[in-house]
Amino acid sequence: KSRMIPKTIEQAAKKVNQYVRGAIDIKELKKDTRVQNYLQALIRFCHKVRYGLMINTLANSMDLELFESTFISNVWDKPDLSEEEIDQNINLCCDIVNYTKMQREVEKMTEMRDKCLDDSEGKRLSMSLVQQMAELYKEMDNNLKRQNATTKVLIGTRNDRMEGQKK
Repeated sequence: KSRMIPKTIEQAAKKVNQYVRGAIDIKELKKDTRVQNYLQALIRFCHKVRYGLMINTLANSMDLELFESTFISNVWDKPDLSEEEIDQNINLCCDIVNYTKMQREVEKMTEMRDKCLDDSEGKRLSMSLVQQMAELYKEMDNNLKRQNATTKVLIGTRNDRMEGQKK
């Protein structure tokens, strides 16, 4: 869908407002140097090779939108992020997209299992589905734990840096 990587402050502001409703007052943009700095950093972050590869790899428009919206809403107002933190944010966005894919997979498997339960030959098939679903739930749980750990690291690292700057 919208694979456009912002190149100008105006394009970046439009992207931010698309995903973080009312975050930027477009009329005040020319006067607000703080927000301009945020948007310059966002443009720089979105031009990282890995970000471009990710948004061009995602074929499903829902996955693309989820990745892009999560990334932009997480980083747009944090111009001080390090390269490692940007990569961690990309990893977090990938995990969120993958979790959503797994949720869709569980829904499909549940439908298949329910259909199998209606016929006697399907009972054997439904057991393998149940096992696959259990593995998928375990994978989803691991994904959520990874998301939470990444979020804690990102928040902690940035908070530590901000405290250091204050001192």
